[in-house]
Amino acid sequence: MICVFLSLCNGCLTPVEKRTDASGLHHDRKIELTRKMNGILIPSIDFQDTSIKNAVIFLSEQSRIHDQGLKPNPGEGIEFIVMLDDHTLSQTINFRAKYLSISEILRVIIHFTDCIYRIKDDKVYLCR
Repeated sequence: MICVFLSLCNGCLTPVEKRTDASGLHHDRKIELTRKMNGILIPSIDFQDTSIKNAVIFLSEQSRIHDQGLKPNPGEGIEFIVMLDDHTLSQTINFRAKYLSISEILRVIIHFTDCIYRIKDDKVYLCR
């Protein structure tokens, strides 16, 4: 499932790499989702004038198809919450590759859009 919010993210979450949680369980869930994002490989990516919105929908669908039962939520893929404005969502990218992880593809998307992503509550948030 993909949720698209057409508003800017105000004070979005703190980056996974820089955040230290008091709760070890919460931190462990972030680590599990990061491993899942690294572990799901997409066999073929062909973004030709693809909007950011459609690229994220593609990632969400492909994550479900290629999820090999990795934690958290085995077999359910990755849920993306997109908190970007209309202009950013309509930006297009051109990118082709084979056998990249969800993390690698997401890094390409955020490179083209100057966005950031955060992990919280077993979801990946894209925001500014």
